[in-house]
Amino acid sequence: MCSKHCAADAVHDLTESVLPDVLKPRLGPEGICEWNKFSDATWEMTNVDAVPVVGLKPGCVMMRLTFDVKHKTTGKEAHGVQMYNEFAYNAAGQYVYGRHMYVNAPLLASIH
Repeated sequence: MCSKHCAADAVHDLTESVLPDVLKPRLGPEGICEWNKFSDATWEMTNVDAVPVVGLKPGCVMMRLTFDVKHKTTGKEAHGVQMYNEFAYNAAGQYVYGRHMYVNAPLLASIH
């Protein structure tokens, strides 16, 4: 599924210094699929609020995301995690780039 919807050279940049082993760039459809499996297996997200942000660039979508999250292994919870996500797509509609900017990354890191 990832190879169908993601360009071969897609970059999913989750880089955040407070959780470098988890929040790091994922490359290509395989890396993005790996990230999706990790987040599904690790976190239970609730109260998800995704809102598009104005001022978009052509081929890009900017979104503000707020959510509560529970770590499935530690049982720790974080409420009100906030981030902005910029997603870019090519003319074929494939995902080519995503940059995730965390507003309160230490809150997310606190459940690990």
